[in-house]
Amino acid sequence: MLVTLAVLCGSNAAAAEPTPDPVALARAAFDRGLEARRLGDLPTACAAFGDAVDHLPVWPLARFEHAQCLRLVTPATAWDACQSPASTASEPCATRRTQALAALVSAGEGGIRSPAVLIETARVHEDAGDLTAARAAYAAAARTFPAEIRALEGLARTAPDLTASEPTVARTDLEAWLARSPHDPAALWRLAEVCEGLGDVSCAEGAWLRFADRTTCRPRAAALLRAFAERTGSRAAAERARKLAATPSDSRRGKVAD
Repeated sequence: MLVTLAVLCGSNAAAAEPTPDPVALARAAFDRGLEARRLGDLPTACAAFGDAVDHLPVWPLARFEHAQCLRLVTPATAWDACQSPASTASEPCATRRTQALAALVSAGEGGIRSPAVLIETARVHEDAGDLTAARAAYAAAARTFPAEIRALEGLARTAPDLTASEPTVARTDLEAWLARSPHDPAALWRLAEVCEGLGDVSCAEGAWLRFADRTTCRPRAAALLRAFAERTGSRAAAERARKLAATPSDSRRGKVAD
């Protein structure tokens, strides 16, 4: 009789225990991830976001945050190692990349209608050195969300080299970015090179002159303008180079003041 009561009591006690709520568990794990990320502890944040996905696989935001964390937790040197077949670090790095991309695909399929998913996908590819895939994702973001400045910046940053077969595409992407951020000296430098490669000396001259107005390194700007003037016979570039060379740089003025 006592044994029967014990069994019954044990059975009733087990039945009385509440079933864990996967939504509550996922929410708690997600909050731990947010807190860990705020504190700069990315490995812990990734683990917590991963737990949130395990508890609630259909939660797109958790999958997105997990994917972003997987990218951020991998240092640039590790992504570089991914591209080296001889590196022992390539396997875990490639695994993280695969996990991040899978999570982003899932987040998109889960209904996140945001440029963030496409931008993050592009950044995963860009960090891994796959510029073709990165440009495809940036382009998709720019088409779907025309006002998304990160997409334009990404397209400009990953513009094809002068030796590639798409110099016109590179020019279009750079000009689109400079229309939004006209004072970016790196983009102006790149546009000047692309335009000169296309044979558009006027475009190149304008980009070099704008670059000279925006760069903080006058000696370098003077040297670049002088070289351009020698190649193309640009009087405007030669004159600007002369003026820049005659103007003391900030570093020289600092030394004189000392």
